[in-house]
Amino acid sequence: MRLPVGFTPKAGNVTLASDCLSTGVRWQSYTSCTITARNTSLADATVDLETVVDQHLTVSGVAGATKTGARSVVRRGLVVPGARPGTPTLKPATSSGYRPLAQYGVVPTKVGDRDLVTYDVPEFVYGGTAYRSIGVDVNGYLVVGDAAGAAGALPGRLPDPAGPNNVLAPFWTDLDGSRDEGIRVAQLTDGVSTWVVVEWQVDAVGTDDNRHFQVWLGTNRVEDVVFAYDPAALPQAPSGRPVLVGAENADGSAGQLAGKLPTGDLRVASTLPATASYSVQVTGALTGSGRIATRLTASTVPSTSVAATDIKVVLPSSGWRP
Repeated sequence: MRLPVGFTPKAGNVTLASDCLSTGVRWQSYTSCTITARNTSLADATVDLETVVDQHLTVSGVAGATKTGARSVVRRGLVVPGARPGTPTLKPATSSGYRPLAQYGVVPTKVGDRDLVTYDVPEFVYGGTAYRSIGVDVNGYLVVGDAAGAAGALPGRLPDPAGPNNVLAPFWTDLDGSRDEGIRVAQLTDGVSTWVVVEWQVDAVGTDDNRHFQVWLGTNRVEDVVFAYDPAALPQAPSGRPVLVGAENADGSAGQLAGKLPTGDLRVASTLPATASYSVQVTGALTGSGRIATRLTASTVPSTSVAATDIKVVLPSSGWRP
């Protein structure tokens, strides 16, 4: 099992993490550690990194850096890309997640023809960023994060640098909630995972023709976004109205359209901004509590930061199991 045993200090706009596959090794056995630098600013940063181990460990392998001694590794002039919005894509979900919120007693919020309702919600991840708010528009889309000025938009292009951005659009068209139930938002759990569920119960504009569909947002610290549709009543396009089904990133620079009306649930998966990393294989050389530590200096800040992981070295006969 992979254990997140390092900690993540911060040097200005660059974070540093040391993450090892195991918290311990037997004498003369090894484990692998990944050293990762992530730039949280928008501009690229150049960093120098030096990894050293104490007398309990030796460096027995390196990938992506240079071994400079039995206990030392360096990587100079490593360019860490600046933070960029993740690129969302769509793919079929493995099973239907549609669960009518009315059966859980959730009371709907009434909406009209051009309304957007904002909600504070439990933290969820989208495009590599954590959010605590959403704006839900009657027209079949939601805005992740700040939804100011996004109300009532009709589908145009997607992606599009013009607002609204950070859009999740399970069924974006001209819809009206005046004569239907409206919008429901609730938190559901299966006892292990938890989701914020957004449901539309609205009509094609100018009709009593109901369209109902959902977005599920996992609140479990990883991106988990699904467009869910009632398999017995898949949404159909209103007569003469354009429809978009898709997802867009935070600045409107990237996204994907489904290309057709949904025939089943869809999962949104974001390609996250790149990080810069290298791996170090360390071997137990002396029993006791060892340590691997990395020092980072960055072009964007005057200070340094250190990330370290403790690794216990034991004799094979001790009965310890990593």
